[in-house]
Amino acid sequence: MSEYYGSADWDESIATIHRAINLGITLFDTADQYGSGYNEILRGRGVVGRREDVRIATKFGIDRSSGDDAHYVPWRRSRA
Repeated sequence: MSEYYGSADWDESIATIHRAINLGITLFDTADQYGSGYNEILRGRGVVGRREDVRIATKFGIDRSSGDDAHYVPWRRSRA
């Protein structure tokens, strides 16, 4: 919703999250690397008032500060 699939639309993305919850989706998986953290903010805002209805999984630790072609996980010995 925030980086790899075209331009992001905040309102449409939140509406999609609301629709998913209404359809019974209870697990949302995200990562800080998607949209450089934007996706996690989006997920948080999308579940306002419904937080008790869902579980959110997130991955973290991927360093993109050197660009997407040079991203790496800091605790690994070599770059990805």
